[in-house]
Amino acid sequence: MVQSNLKDFLKEVEQKVKAYEKERYKWCVDNILMANKMLVGLSPVNTGLFRANHIPTYNTKTNRTKESTDVELIDLSDAKFKNGDTITIQNNLAYADALEAGHSTQAPAGVYGITEERMRIKINKKVKV
Repeated sequence: MVQSNLKDFLKEVEQKVKAYEKERYKWCVDNILMANKMLVGLSPVNTGLFRANHIPTYNTKTNRTKESTDVELIDLSDAKFKNGDTITIQNNLAYADALEAGHSTQAPAGVYGITEERMRIKINKKVKV
C-alpha cells in the first residue's frame, strides 16, 4: 500500500513539473516575442531597412542583413528551447551602432538599450532576482 501511494505521488509530482516547465517555456517565448515587437516599434524609420533588420538567431550569432524593408516578426512555433539556450536579436546594418548611440531624432536614446531595460523591469517583476 505504501509503495502504491509513493508511485502515485511521484507520478503527480512529475505531472506538476511538466506543467510548470510548459508554463515557463510559454512565458519565455512570450517575452522573446514581446522584445521583438518592442524593437520594431521603437525603431526609427527612414527607409524601413533598420526596422526590418532585427534578425533573430538561436544559440548563435550572424552577420546577415536583409535588403527588404518587409518586417518579419520572430516565429518560434517550431522552436524547442532548453535551459541554457540563447535567442539573440541583432541588427547588423552598418549604421545600426550609430542609431543605438543616439544619432536619430526619432530614437535619440537608441532602441536596443531601451528594449533591454524595459524587458529587464518586466522580467524582474515576475522573477525575484
